[in-house]
Amino acid sequence: MASTYRIGQAASLIGVSTSSLKRLEIEGKIPLAERDWSGARRYSPEQIEAIRDLLFSKDVSEAAT
Repeated sequence: MASTYRIGQAASLIGVSTSSLKRLEIEGKIPLAERDWSGARRYSPEQIEAIRDLLFSKDVSEAAT
């Protein structure tokens, strides 16, 4: 069974705040997170790695400056 992480756990692993993850999702910069039965966001290890790669890739960093 694949584990998933709540938004606080995912944010900590990625190195951003929970509000940043929510904002990026709302702005369409990252895919919508899956939701559990209570509506809480859940992130797979693959999603966390993809978000980390997107946020901290050299191309994105250079584009922001």
